[in-house]
Amino acid sequence: FDDPLLSTLVSQALQTNTSVVSAHAALRQARALRDVSAAGLGPTLGGSASAQRSQSGDNSASNSFRAGLDASWEIDVFGANRSALQSSEASAQASAATLGDVQVSVAAEVALSYIALRAAQARLLIAQDNLASQQETLQLTQWRLQAGLVSSLESDQAIGATEQTLAQLPALQTSMEHSRHALAVLTGQAPASLATLLDRAAVVPHASDDLTLSIPAETLRQRPDVRSAEFQV
Repeated sequence: FDDPLLSTLVSQALQTNTSVVSAHAALRQARALRDVSAAGLGPTLGGSASAQRSQSGDNSASNSFRAGLDASWEIDVFGANRSALQSSEASAQASAATLGDVQVSVAAEVALSYIALRAAQARLLIAQDNLASQQETLQLTQWRLQAGLVSSLESDQAIGATEQTLAQLPALQTSMEHSRHALAVLTGQAPASLATLLDRAAVVPHASDDLTLSIPAETLRQRPDVRSAEFQV
């Protein structure tokens, strides 16, 4: 979406959303376990050191020091360590794909709420313009009714159209408030904190045409949950 404000809201949501933070922690844990498995393929080094001070009778004290270094390397004859490393690497990649899945879900929720807000604002502007036009028509119809140029039916129809449009305004305003509240929750902010940014109507964003892929299988491969399942297998 070519909308700077939407990009800012998505970025804030990805930084503060608890699901994304938990997925980041799971990824760090999986990478740490992978590093532990990788360490099992290398040699093991061990060191020791000791110091001793002794004195007997009136003799002068003596100091003795000892240091040692041990090295061992277990040959991975049957490939157990390599298999464990491959499993840990796949788990880390699955965690990374799961993180991507959570990020996509959060970004999609932000985008949907933002688009719903902008659409409600656009519909509200249209309804307000229609209401102003219908009120003018109603006034003219009533003048003509008083002059005996039209019947009461036309006046009733004009009144009904005006009342119907007027009844749409509270529903649209409520929809806007719900979308603003959802965006505030997703970005970890107070509900009133986004009022100044989102009160003014703007163009409804549209997705780029470059996202369209020609092969359905390629589209399926873009789903992080599918990639995560593949790595888990």
